[in-house]
Amino acid sequence: MAETVAPLIRRAIPQCSTLVVTTTGHDTENTMGVRTQRELHLTQVNSSSFVMENANLEEAITCAADPTNGIARHVAGVPAALCVVVAAQAANVGANEQLPELRAARAASVIGVPTIAIFNAAGDEVPTAEASHAMADLIRASANVLVEERSTWTKPANCPRAHYPFPEKGRWGSTLAQVNASAELKRAVASSATSATSFELSDCWSIGGEVILSEDERGDMSASDARAVLRRAFCDGDIFLSATIPPRFAPNAKRFAATRPGVLWRQDTVDTTSAFDATATYGDQYGRSLPLHNVGDAHPTLAGARFVPQRHSAEVVEETKRALGSSNVPDTTAIPKTFRITAGTKLSDNSMGGDVDALLACRCGVTLSQTWPCGHACSLLDRVVAEALNEDNEGDGMPLWLAEVRCDRL
Repeated sequence: MAETVAPLIRRAIPQCSTLVVTTTGHDTENTMGVRTQRELHLTQVNSSSFVMENANLEEAITCAADPTNGIARHVAGVPAALCVVVAAQAANVGANEQLPELRAARAASVIGVPTIAIFNAAGDEVPTAEASHAMADLIRASANVLVEERSTWTKPANCPRAHYPFPEKGRWGSTLAQVNASAELKRAVASSATSATSFELSDCWSIGGEVILSEDERGDMSASDARAVLRRAFCDGDIFLSATIPPRFAPNAKRFAATRPGVLWRQDTVDTTSAFDATATYGDQYGRSLPLHNVGDAHPTLAGARFVPQRHSAEVVEETKRALGSSNVPDTTAIPKTFRITAGTKLSDNSMGGDVDALLACRCGVTLSQTWPCGHACSLLDRVVAEALNEDNEGDGMPLWLAEVRCDRL
């Protein structure tokens, strides 16, 4: 699918040069993480397309995007300005952090390259015309932000990363000034940071120029300010975008939705070959049948409905029996010897602004993911992240912090 997306990027951003790096081999799907001290061989397909042998996606992204010695640096002479990770047979919705493409997108962001991960829920290697237009529009909106924020996109804003000074507005780097923390905690943090200040200032030789410590940002942040922080964070690689293209778009509706991770639950994922099945013998008195909602369908249907055990009700009954002294003692001799992990049953709950809800509504959810864990100096405060759910209501539903940038230089 990467080869089919490259023309979309060129169509969205005519001035750019594209570099396509794909992976092949057993390691692509079966390993995670960047393994050091391994030789990864690169095969050139044409002037702008390469294949990395026996590398997983994170390793391929790392080799492509490294600002000092990566593939982009050797081919184009400059670091990668924007990274687009594409997946043909996956939907990134809910808490799906282990997807290889999502891990690869985070790896590029850690390096400092602005990144978009695009998932095609239809599973087509060649996206439909509707999907292609949606991808191109999202890529162009992201490129608009890069050009508008830094006047040029010949190189990423913070790659190689400079370790100081940290951006403070809307970030955890504000040393709790913008967080509703107790006065005692703020004093303690300030006290512990005092001894390090002189070292940090004297260690800024790698940045060059004079370093001026900014004052703490205090008070409420406006929605406009929060969106400006989002754009800065995207340019710095401190957030990245994840978008799932639905198999079809709802007619006469907005194509995009500003989303957050939706709510999916998995039940009955572990099966045992020798387990005693009480529900099959006595029947389940608490469960219920739920309709099936396939991705791309407008509504759920009873065809394919599945019986779902109501585990909490059974648990309450069992606890009551134990309290009354009538609960059966588990038979430890019946412990199964073999366990098998299955796909189980996947349940969804309604969640305002959830990417699951957007996908079932046949809209392309655009979700912000933070590069760094909560509390990291460059991670965003909740007030800023919440603003990412603000949509362009006058347009096509794109997140407003992307859509409100109008740039004529692309």
